[in-house]
Amino acid sequence: MSHQALHLRKIRDFGERIGDTVQFIKFNWTRLLGLYAVFVIPFLLTGIILGANSIGDFFTSFSGDPRSITGLMGGKMLLAMLMFLIAGASYSTVVYLYMDHYDKTNGEKHTIQQVASDFPKALLFTIGYTFLLILMMLPVFGLLALGFFAMKAQAVMLILLIPVLFVFFLLAMVYFLTLYPVNIIERGSFGSAIPATFKLLRGRWWFSVGYIIILTIIYYFFAMAISTMLNLIFGLTAINMMDAEKNAGMAKTYAYVFGLSTLIQQIFYLLIFVGNGIHYYSIHEEKMGIGLEQEISNIGLGSKNTEHDEVW
Repeated sequence: MSHQALHLRKIRDFGERIGDTVQFIKFNWTRLLGLYAVFVIPFLLTGIILGANSIGDFFTSFSGDPRSITGLMGGKMLLAMLMFLIAGASYSTVVYLYMDHYDKTNGEKHTIQQVASDFPKALLFTIGYTFLLILMMLPVFGLLALGFFAMKAQAVMLILLIPVLFVFFLLAMVYFLTLYPVNIIERGSFGSAIPATFKLLRGRWWFSVGYIIILTIIYYFFAMAISTMLNLIFGLTAINMMDAEKNAGMAKTYAYVFGLSTLIQQIFYLLIFVGNGIHYYSIHEEKMGIGLEQEISNIGLGSKNTEHDEVW
């Protein structure tokens, strides 16, 4: 059964953004899950296998010396963390490429092959921004750590620092999430998304913070339900495995259970990525009015072109 295409470029209130997020996923979930399977799961599986083997090796060789814990961060674990990072970058990249194509083709559902044509460059830019932001945040966290230890003896100052850190984290999270659709959808040169994101969020920081918090709460509701169920299953099967000689095997098994939980949980990242995309289009429309220009143009062409029967 056909449905009217969702107009992405329009001004929405808070509730409409949540509603349109659900609507977009509802009408495009098969394509979005296909993108997840092709462009995200291979990275996640690689990371899960590497991480599980790294944990198994660690428990096998653990000597009881607390200093040997550093052995956990070997080459396999570092590569596993890199795979998880690339998986997240790939996930956001394909979702926003799909939304961009959807917007530019008046609601056409693009195939995996069509999204793949723009994928390599977009992914490289996304990974580049991720590492750039990490490098930018390191000195900030270093200064915060120094301030924390400097004020450790002053309880009042330390108490005041906690809400400052919390606010900083929220603003950084909103900026980081908004940078992704700005990078993918606006297709600028590398680095152009950094000032463009500040410009887009100007005057909308706290609205964006509230919106992202609600999306995150909805995501965690589903993710925690899946995680709790799998952990209960693993706990019941592990009751008779409390033999010390089997610790390494249990740790490795739990790593795989955690990995399976991660694979399922990350499906619900669609709520955050699509919701953030809807938020981007809404803010962009508030400031640029491109969607209104498109509607006026479509009205003007209506008498000349009768092939499109969807109303935008």
